[in-house]
Amino acid sequence: MAEPTIQQVSHELRAACMRVSRRVRVEASSLPPHQVAVLAKVNEQPRTAAELAELELVSAPSMSRTIGELEAAGLISRETSPDDRRQRIVTITGAGIDIIDEIRSTRDYWMVERVEACTDEERAILVQATALLNRMVSHPAAPEPSGDK
Repeated sequence: MAEPTIQQVSHELRAACMRVSRRVRVEASSLPPHQVAVLAKVNEQPRTAAELAELELVSAPSMSRTIGELEAAGLISRETSPDDRRQRIVTITGAGIDIIDEIRSTRDYWMVERVEACTDEERAILVQATALLNRMVSHPAAPEPSGDK
C-alpha cells in the first residue's frame, strides 16, 4: 500500500478533528452548541450583544434570539451599561456558571472514557499527538511557495 500524500493526511486529520469536536459538543452538552459558545464567552467577561455577534460571526438578530433563549433559561442576564445607558451588558448568572462547569466536566468525562479504552501505547501516541496539534495551532503556517525562483 502506498504511503498517503500530505494532502490525504491533512484531509483525514482535519476531518477526524472535526468529528471529535462535533461529537463532544453534541453528545456531552445539555445545551445546543451555539448557546454553549455564547455562554462561555459571557463567562469570560460581560459583553454586549454586538460584541457577542462579532465574536461568534453571526447576525445581530441571530444573537438576539440566542441571548433571549439563554436569558429565558436563567443562564444570563442583561443590565444597563453604567458607561452608556443605551447599551445593555450581558452577564452570566450563577445558574449559567453552574451549567458551564457541568458541560466542561461532562465533555472532559466523554474524552476520559475514550482515552481509558486505549492501550498504554495508544495513550502515549495521544500525548505526542496532543503536543503536536497544540504546536500546529499555536504557530502560523509557513507561507505558500510563490512559484518565483
